[in-house]
Amino acid sequence: DQLSQYGVRVNADLVRDAQCAYVTVVQQQAGFMMQSQIPFPYMPMVSSFNKDNMIVKDLQNLVFYFVSSVDTSAAATKGLKAEVLVRSSARSGRQNGFLLIDPSHQYTPAELSESGIPLAAVVSGTFKSFYAGKQLPPGLVSSSSPLASSPETRIIVVGDGDFMRDDVAKNPGNLTFFANIVDYLADDAGLITIRSKNVAMPPLDQISDGTKKTVKYGDLLLPPIAVIAYGLLRWRTRVTRKKAMEASL
Repeated sequence: DQLSQYGVRVNADLVRDAQCAYVTVVQQQAGFMMQSQIPFPYMPMVSSFNKDNMIVKDLQNLVFYFVSSVDTSAAATKGLKAEVLVRSSARSGRQNGFLLIDPSHQYTPAELSESGIPLAAVVSGTFKSFYAGKQLPPGLVSSSSPLASSPETRIIVVGDGDFMRDDVAKNPGNLTFFANIVDYLADDAGLITIRSKNVAMPPLDQISDGTKKTVKYGDLLLPPIAVIAYGLLRWRTRVTRKKAMEASL
């Protein structure tokens, strides 16, 4: 309710994205337990940023961990300015209600039919106090009544509170994003400009499942085929040379 008062809301959903990070799972293959790296859509690796905002304009990618969508539609009605900073890719979707986590689940196009879902936003302006004209909650003591409104202020809301956890923040983009947030709220644009010159490499382009299989089996089959072909070529060369030597005797 307090966030809604400030013109922004974190929705009660989870965003899944075809452009995502990989997780390690243990699978049984041919009687053996094997560790495999598989894509996990609930860890989106996002690269769609608001190029007009210095917080994210020079970032290459971020990794979120079970992120919810952000709604800023109420900001304008409260006289506030809202900017979406980060969006999901063109193949994404949302999950509401009960969720069964299955890393091996194959998502259908219908489950990834949304594009550009807002994941982080900044709201700025003069905010009306959530406690204006209300009784303060028990345990919150104040020597004076709450301010009716704030001075010119900025609030940044991210749909994932874990993006700075140690295991998620291994991605350099996450560290840069968090540091940029701190500097932006402290009104230090210079540090953001300097820091953003050293960012992570862009993610690889997404390819189709058919292309993945072609590359996979190509990597498996081409090297032995090339060795066999080279061996046959050497064998034929030696046979031809031997026949030529016998004919000259």
